[in-house]
Amino acid sequence: MLRTPTAAIPSLLGDAYRDASIAGLDMHRIVDLLEPVRGAATADDSYLGERALDAAAGRAAGSPSYPVVDRLRSRYLAAVAADFHAVVAELAAADERSARAVWLGACASVLSIYRPTLLTHLTAVPPPGSEADPQVQRVRESVSDVLLGRWDRALPAVEGLLPLTGAPPPERARLLALAAMIRVYWRYDADAAQDLLDRAEQVCPTEPRVWEGIGRVRFLRRDFDAAADAYRRATELDPGYDGGYQGLSDCAVARGDTTEAERILLRAGADIPDSGDLRLYLLRLYAAPALFAEREDALGRLAEETVAVAPIGDYDVKTLLGNAYRDNGKPDLARTYYREAIALRPTRSTAYEELGYLESGAGEADAAAELFARAAEIDPAEWTSRFGLVLVHRARGDYDDAVEQLRVAIAVSNGLYDWTLRPYLIDLLLEADRLDDALAEARSCLADAVPTTDLRPALVQVATRLWADRREDAEALLAESGVDAAAREALRGEVAAAALDADTAVAAYRRASELDPDRSEYGWTLGRLLTDQQDWAGARAAIEAAYGTDHDDDAWNRALARLENERGNELFGEGGYDEAATAYECAARHQPTDPVYFSNLALAREYSAVLSHRAESYRLAAKALDAAIDVGGTDPDYAARREHLRTLLETVDRFGELMLRPAAVDPIRVLVSADLAPSVDPKRDGPDFLPVRIPALRERVRAATGVTIPGIRLVEDSLLPSGEFRVEINGVTTAHGTAPLDEPDASTLLAQLETVLRQNVWQFLSFDELDDLIVGGFEAIDGEAPVARARLGLAAILRALARDGVPMTDVSAVLRAVGPGVIRADDMPAALERARRAAAPPGFASPGFASPAAASPDGEGDQP
Repeated sequence: MLRTPTAAIPSLLGDAYRDASIAGLDMHRIVDLLEPVRGAATADDSYLGERALDAAAGRAAGSPSYPVVDRLRSRYLAAVAADFHAVVAELAAADERSARAVWLGACASVLSIYRPTLLTHLTAVPPPGSEADPQVQRVRESVSDVLLGRWDRALPAVEGLLPLTGAPPPERARLLALAAMIRVYWRYDADAAQDLLDRAEQVCPTEPRVWEGIGRVRFLRRDFDAAADAYRRATELDPGYDGGYQGLSDCAVARGDTTEAERILLRAGADIPDSGDLRLYLLRLYAAPALFAEREDALGRLAEETVAVAPIGDYDVKTLLGNAYRDNGKPDLARTYYREAIALRPTRSTAYEELGYLESGAGEADAAAELFARAAEIDPAEWTSRFGLVLVHRARGDYDDAVEQLRVAIAVSNGLYDWTLRPYLIDLLLEADRLDDALAEARSCLADAVPTTDLRPALVQVATRLWADRREDAEALLAESGVDAAAREALRGEVAAAALDADTAVAAYRRASELDPDRSEYGWTLGRLLTDQQDWAGARAAIEAAYGTDHDDDAWNRALARLENERGNELFGEGGYDEAATAYECAARHQPTDPVYFSNLALAREYSAVLSHRAESYRLAAKALDAAIDVGGTDPDYAARREHLRTLLETVDRFGELMLRPAAVDPIRVLVSADLAPSVDPKRDGPDFLPVRIPALRERVRAATGVTIPGIRLVEDSLLPSGEFRVEINGVTTAHGTAPLDEPDASTLLAQLETVLRQNVWQFLSFDELDDLIVGGFEAIDGEAPVARARLGLAAILRALARDGVPMTDVSAVLRAVGPGVIRADDMPAALERARRAAAPPGFASPGFASPAAASPDGEGDQP
């Protein structure tokens, strides 16, 4: 703790009032701003006076009063430092070693609560006799790194202060917490950070910065609830400390609740007016895309207040504003703020880098390269500017230069970022088609103990490239991975899957699951691979086994939804539309927020539509598409398909009497008398077996008409007179006739059946096929195709003609007779009669068949 120079306070305030009077300011306003400082500056701890001045500066931001407050703050900190230097000099006269210890203790205290301006004042005058003291020199050299936020470089100085004795427990705990934060944020070493925080908690369990640090580690480990508990503990221990509130806002953002994050920061900012960090946090929150559009107007004022409270942050605020406008699609404003930041601190590199990323993204490679090069020149020990050059060279295809710059970045980072830079180098070498160099770098990374979790994607890429032609090299690389046997098998499986060696991948994951059955991720992956192989039973067994291990409901539902969807795809491809719909329904039940499954269900429902249940199928299909859109499906095809289905439904409702038929088991049935049954039943004695000739008949009809008709079912009907048969299409008796009983090849029956099928083949066309026929017909008569509603009416007429067995040899004649206009329901009978006269020859009747009215509609025997 540094004491307040109480004797200097009256003089400092007097100078401030004089400055205000000379400037002609509102003295009532000045008194309101400065008198709280007088009260705070009477305390022993100079930090309270500094905080009061920061709060006053925040209130004065943007007003004529601000320069008066800012000058008073600078003079106050200089007075605190001068008073301290006098104390050190007096101690040094008696004992220089003790003086150096006091000086180092003061620096540690200032560092632990981050008072960078005061640290600059303190270190400007080293303690007498400290020229050979390495710790003093480290602290003095670290000041510029602290001011620039390069805490990883300041870590040796911070950790060098930890062994100091004599400091009060809160100060020692704060310094340990600071070292922990540097370890976790700049060295990515959460374990070392946790060890430091454990020590800090033992030293002083009531220090709020310790609990903030505990929260930070928990947050980075994604244990957000535990992190929030630690942050709340920090705020309970000191409601005036801002770190806990910052952490709580982070937790809210991580949960996707930016409204709560904003509320926390605004309330804390009102209670802690001297906090620049809270304002900076709020500025970052408003800069994020989630809130930028709503809060953009507040950025300027908030930035001004932040700089007023913490002037040392002016460069960072300008750079942050540049990032905000760059990331929210306003590059011109972003350039303005980056250039303002560069003008403020031309010897700092961050704004050059950020502007370089902006220009690189805008395709200005030359400008980006120049900016990154300038940043690297300013700070050659900073790897990020080199990485920017890597990106520029990579985009240009200059792989050799990109690799060279990346190796420089790796070298200057002193191994701190090997976990990210060296896997990136492997990826770059592979992209440059330098497989042997990539393999060598991968092995070097393993030898240097680069964490396998970070290296794994690069290892998989290298091994995958080697798998087909250099399998031994791939296997050797995986053997060097340093993981246990089960994890190595899983790694082999991942590589084999990426190399499209599905059988090896399945075998590898089976082996991994056997070696370590407690690792459920192996079972989940095995289930996915078996699903891809359409091994439905095996996939389901693997999924259930994985679920039995970790009871992860979300993973179970995702896996089964994928399995059922793929099974539905297979069934759909085979024409099993009803079965496919059942599978898709199951997938949608497991994943009710995925629009794809509902879309697939709609397609299966639409394709499953037959005349006996067309309307219901269309309604179910439209309902499934409604669900797809309701759960967030944005594919424009969803809405278009839904509208198409609704149009078809309207057509069914308007023209249903021409299109719908009583329910039937089969689209085409041929009912034969009992004495004709031997022709269709291989188990009964009689003429040659008729069904073996049906495929050839269907092919002749297809060749003659271009339409593939459905399968034909032969059924014995004992009620039919001897030698007679009846043809039903979609449940309606279309024609009936007779056939010789002793004809060995049933040629007469087949010939008559073929005739009626050719006459009625149009009934098996889909609406889309009929629509194409109508459009083509109008083109043939040199007319424009009618609107969609009119075409639907024409399609209904063609179906009705097909029902009556009218041979469709001249579609154009029908179209001329009906015309291109929309057919109203009341006009449909007359339009149908015109079409029938145009299509049918005089005296038309189905040759060889009697009138359908003579047939018995109820006769139905058993299938042989």
